[in-house]
Amino acid sequence: MRRIFLLLLLCLALGASAQERPKLGLVLSGGGAKGALHVGVLKAMEEAGLRPDFIAGTSMGSVVGGLYAIGYSADEIEQILMTMDWDLVLSNQVPLNYISFEEKEYYNRYLVEFPIEGTSLKLPSGLIEGQVLGEFMRYYLWTAKEYENFDEFPIVYRCVGTNVATGEPILFDRGDLATAIRSSMALPTAFTAVEVDSVLVVDGGVVDNFPVEQLIQLGADKIIGVNVGTKLKEPTPESMVGILMSLAMIPSAKRLPQEIEDCDIYIEPDLGPYSTASFGNVPEIIELGKNVGQEYLPEFEAMAEELGMDREPFSMAGRVRPERVDSISVEGNTIFSDALVDNKLGLISGQEYSRDQLQSAVRRVFGINGFDKVDYIFEPYTDTSSVLRVQMREKERARLFASVHFDNIFSAGILLNLTARDLLGRESRTVAAVDISKNPRFRFDYYKYMGKRKAVAANLRYDFLSAQLPQYDKGEAIDINIQNIHSVSLGVLTTQSLKESVFIGADFQSLTSRSRFSVAVPEGLRNQVINFFQVKAAYTRNSLNNRNFPTEGSEFYVEGSLIPESSYQVNLEPGQDSVELSLGDGASIWITGDELNELVDDITPGVYGQLQIRYQGFFPLAKKTQLLPYGSLALTISAESELRSYNNWRVGGYQRVRFNDLPVLGLNYAELETVNFGSAGVKMQHVIANQFYLQYGANLYGWYEFVPISQYGSFDWKDFYNQYLAVGYGVELNWKTRLGPIGVGVSTNTDDGYFRYHISAGFSFNYED
Repeated sequence: MRRIFLLLLLCLALGASAQERPKLGLVLSGGGAKGALHVGVLKAMEEAGLRPDFIAGTSMGSVVGGLYAIGYSADEIEQILMTMDWDLVLSNQVPLNYISFEEKEYYNRYLVEFPIEGTSLKLPSGLIEGQVLGEFMRYYLWTAKEYENFDEFPIVYRCVGTNVATGEPILFDRGDLATAIRSSMALPTAFTAVEVDSVLVVDGGVVDNFPVEQLIQLGADKIIGVNVGTKLKEPTPESMVGILMSLAMIPSAKRLPQEIEDCDIYIEPDLGPYSTASFGNVPEIIELGKNVGQEYLPEFEAMAEELGMDREPFSMAGRVRPERVDSISVEGNTIFSDALVDNKLGLISGQEYSRDQLQSAVRRVFGINGFDKVDYIFEPYTDTSSVLRVQMREKERARLFASVHFDNIFSAGILLNLTARDLLGRESRTVAAVDISKNPRFRFDYYKYMGKRKAVAANLRYDFLSAQLPQYDKGEAIDINIQNIHSVSLGVLTTQSLKESVFIGADFQSLTSRSRFSVAVPEGLRNQVINFFQVKAAYTRNSLNNRNFPTEGSEFYVEGSLIPESSYQVNLEPGQDSVELSLGDGASIWITGDELNELVDDITPGVYGQLQIRYQGFFPLAKKTQLLPYGSLALTISAESELRSYNNWRVGGYQRVRFNDLPVLGLNYAELETVNFGSAGVKMQHVIANQFYLQYGANLYGWYEFVPISQYGSFDWKDFYNQYLAVGYGVELNWKTRLGPIGVGVSTNTDDGYFRYHISAGFSFNYED
C-alpha cells in the first residue's frame, strides 16, 4: 500500500511539473515569398528539440505555421513548398489538364478578357481568385477537419486577417482552416478578398504582420519571433504601389517595436536580393532559412535546456485518411444546373473519398470554365456523419476575349472571341470568334449538354478560312494559292472526362481555290471548287498541362472518316469560253469549260475513306528537361484503281491552322499536300529561366501517291525508300511573355537542304502553334 501511495505522489509531482513548465510560442510574420525562410528556422528548432506549444502567423507565416500546427514536419513543409508551381498559384490560370475536354480549345489563348454585364463591358479586376491556391489549401490541410477548433490542433494555432469594412483585425481560432489561411494571405491589390460570415477579409499583415500579442494572450512564457516582413527602419518606397502598401501597413508598423520587445529570441534575417514577389526563388530562400536557423541553433539549444524540452517533430505520415461523404450540397450555381455539377463531381453519397479523389472532382467542375472559384468544405451533419458543401462562384454569362498575333506566313491579325452561356438554350455555350487579318477567319461553335446525366453534348460548328498559301518548289515559294474554305460540322461528343472524348458526326466542306500568279495554271481558268461530305468518328486524349508551353502529358488523336460523295468543278473567267492546255513538247489543245469539267468528273472519286493518327508526348527527364516523342499517320483508302483526285493532307511547318494539319520538321506549312503520309520523330526540350523553351530534334517522314486496296500486296517498297523518304531536323525557341508566346524556328531536310524559317508572336486562331 505504501508503495502505491508513493507512486501516486510521484505521478502527481510529475504532472504538476509538466503543468508548470513554461509554454513556448512561435510567431511567423508575413512577407510573401520571403516567408519560405520560416521552414529553415523550424528545422533548426527541431534539431534543438524545440516544438512550440502555440503558433501564430500572418499571411505566408500563417501558411507555414498552419501546416506545422496540424502536424507536418519542417521537412514535409519544405517538400510541399519546393514542388509548388508558384506561377500557377499566383495567377488566375490553371493547368490545361484541369480544363474539361470540350473547353480546352479556347482556354488560355487570349491576351485580355472582359466580363459582360447586360450590354456593357466591365474592366477585368486583375485580382487573383486563386483556384490553384485554394486546391493547395484543401489538399494539404485535409486533416484539419478532424478538429472542432484551432486549440485542438497538435499545436495550438492562431492567424490574423483584416476586416475590410472596419480595418480591425480578425482573429481566427476556429472554423475552416483553409478559409482562415486564405483570408490571412489575401494581399490587397493582388488577391481577391475572402468572404467569411458575410464579412470581407484581406491580408492580416495590414493590421498585425507579427502577431506576438496573440501568443501572450494564449499564455506563452517564452516567444521566438521570425520577422521577414516590415522592419523598424524600412527604406522609403519609390513606386506608387510601394507607397500605397506602406500606407496600408502603418497600423502593423506601429505595433512592431513592442512586439519585438516581447520576443525572447527575435530573428530578422537579411534576405538580400529576395523580395515579397520572389516566388521563383523559393528553393534559395529555404536554403537561406537553413543558414539563418543554424546561426540561431545555439540559442535554440539553450532555450530547450532552460525549458527542459526535447520534443520530436510531428509528422503527417500515415495520418491522411479517406472521409465518408454522407450528403452532398452544391451552392452558388445559377447558370449551371445541379445535374451538370453532380455529373462533373461524379461523387455518390455514403461513399468514402480520399483527398485526391475530391481534388479531381473539384477540378472536373472547375473545368467547365464557367467559374471563378470552386471549393468545398466538410461540415458535421450529425454526430456520426458529415455533409460535403461544394461552393462555387460563377463567371458572368458572357465574356469578350481579345489577342493579337503575327507570323511570317499568315501576317498579323487581331483575334476576338465572344463566349456566351445559355444564349441559345439552357446548358449551352455559344462561341463567335473572328480573326481580322490578311487571312481572315471566322468560327461559330455551339454545344449543348444533353441527357439526364449531362455526359454528352450536341455540337454545331461553322468554320470559314480565307488563306493565301505559298506554293513551294524545294522550299522556295513560287506562287500563291488563294483559298476560301467553308466547313459545317454536326455531331455529339462525350463530356465526362477532363482528358478524353469521343466524337461521332458528319461535316460538309467546300473549298474554292485559285492561283495568284498562274505559274502552272492555264490562262483564263478562274478557280476550282471542291465539295465533299463525310461522316466520321474520332477519339481524343489530351493530358498536356499547358496549351502553349507544355512540359508534361501527351496528346493522342485518331479519326476515321467515310466520304461517300464529292463534287469537283472548275470555272473560267467571265467571258472566257475555253482555255489552252499544254500537251508538252510545244503542243497544246484548246478545251471548253464543259469539256474541262467532263475531264474533272473522270478524276472525281467515288466512295473512299481516310484515317489519321497522331501523337505527341512530353516526358520529364530532369526538372527542366523533357523528351518529346511524336508521330503521325494519314492514309487514304479506296478500292478504285483509276486515277482520282482525293482530299489531300496538309503537311509541314510548326502550325496546325486546320484541325487535321500535320506539322513536321523540314517543311514549310502545307508545303507538301499528299494523300498518304507518315512521320516519327523525337525532340528535346529545355526550360531556361522558366521563360524560354528550347526544342531541337529530328523526324523521319514519308509520303506516297494513292495506292488502291487491290495493290497493297504488291506495294513497291524500294521505290518508296528511294523516292519518298526524308529526314527533317530543326530547332525552335519559344519565349513566354505577358503578350503571349514569341517563337522562332529553323529547319531543313535531307531531300533539298533548303532552310525554312518560322517567326510567330501572340495568341493565334490556330489549333497549334
